[in-house]
Amino acid sequence: MMAITTKTTWQPLPTPNFSSLLDRIAHRMAEEMRTRTPVRTGRLRDSIRVVRVGQARFVGPTVPYAPFVEFGARPHMIRPRGARVLRFEVGGRTVFATYVRHPGFRGRFFVRRSVEAVMREI
Repeated sequence: MMAITTKTTWQPLPTPNFSSLLDRIAHRMAEEMRTRTPVRTGRLRDSIRVVRVGQARFVGPTVPYAPFVEFGARPHMIRPRGARVLRFEVGGRTVFATYVRHPGFRGRFFVRRSVEAVMREI
């Protein structure tokens, strides 16, 4: 029996070219994400970052409530933590309540739609 070997060697992509390509894609993704982000105060949109770790790029919002905006939330009860009542404003009036029934809401999927849009461009 005879072994067959080949002399082909794997050539990695030139790092500077590949890095600049990843940077351009990541920044395009962040730009698209910012245009599709639902805005109430602008905090979610302003939190979108591009983080470079070695050859990887991470793009996305950094505020703690971002997953709830992206994926939605089921109906649930909101109860006070560290206090006896909740305090909030509705229509300019201050309201106190021992609990609130949050109706839940559908996700906005702005991150998913941004990725899909940029992938169509590539």
